[in-house]
Amino acid sequence: MSRVAANGANLWHSLTGFKETIGDQRLLRTIKAVNQDAVQVEMAMNGAKSAAQVLVVWNSTKSAEGWIGELLNTQIQFDVEDEKRFSVQRACRYQAVIVPSGGKMLETKKRELEECVRRGVSLLIEEHRASWARESHEFLGIEEEVQGGGELKAAYWRFETDSLRRNLEETLLLPHQGETLYCTVKESSVTEATLVPPFAPLDAVGAPPERASIPVQRTQLPLCVTHKEGDGAVLYLPFAFGCLLREYGLPDDLRLLENMIDWALKDSRVFRMEPCPGLEAVLYQTQNGALLHLINSVGGRPLMKMVPLVDVEFNLLLPPGVSGADVKVLLGPKAVVVRNKERILTVSAARVETWSTFEIVWKKMFPIIG
Repeated sequence: MSRVAANGANLWHSLTGFKETIGDQRLLRTIKAVNQDAVQVEMAMNGAKSAAQVLVVWNSTKSAEGWIGELLNTQIQFDVEDEKRFSVQRACRYQAVIVPSGGKMLETKKRELEECVRRGVSLLIEEHRASWARESHEFLGIEEEVQGGGELKAAYWRFETDSLRRNLEETLLLPHQGETLYCTVKESSVTEATLVPPFAPLDAVGAPPERASIPVQRTQLPLCVTHKEGDGAVLYLPFAFGCLLREYGLPDDLRLLENMIDWALKDSRVFRMEPCPGLEAVLYQTQNGALLHLINSVGGRPLMKMVPLVDVEFNLLLPPGVSGADVKVLLGPKAVVVRNKERILTVSAARVETWSTFEIVWKKMFPIIG
């Protein structure tokens, strides 16, 4: 219920019977507590707008579920739009747009996607269906000749550049599996990663194979392609990375996800913290600063008991003309430490229980009159 209110939605309760006739009084106690919390942030939420920099196109696929789930777990700020309602006007409010595989965007909204990129949006798009990749090959940055590679097991992603390798410098290979399209990169595009195939059939050797036993160190088959288009750029994945996120969500997968987002945002992410799976962060812009909600759902499902988080730290990129900020805790434990260095505001909260809210008010710079 806290997540509903923190995301700006109205929370309605429907209970049958009088207070005295409801057998489980814990239900009433919980509803009362959530309502009281919502009242405390209601005034601060008045006029607040989403501070998301990323838009995820929802197409009801497992890949879309994977993207959304791990964006939440990495506390990356994003909004969601159904592919049937996708429009250039709304999408261009964001710096990056993610199109998971399995939808119909290249079939029904290709022109809109091209226009968004021309206007400066960074597009992250998955497509492993040969027919649609072939028809949109120029937009994706690949040659027209493509071929379905089928379902891969125990393969690897090999980095070919350092663009997506931050915090992954100690490894050259990442696990890869799933349906993958074989294609060739255009001369004007950049191959960020290539496929390293399994060295033997899965049934013969088991999984995963030992990396030292891989006879093929690299191929020319791309797993990640980038290219410039107008004022924007396109990052193309010929497989469903979102499905890997949904099924495994390995620490390296989360680092790669963050690096893709940083590439798309040109390292200008407004909100950043060490990934904490189970913690949802929702950032809003206000007239005088920002408002941040942290909702703690760490633990197994169903949630039997709240697991408090300690020493939670997050960073905010200060906008131009702002020298610092005052931070006020509207909800949750009040102990916070605020530091400011080189346009980065760092806030450390000693403890986050169910729902914490921070009101950040900018300190504006004033010109020196001498």
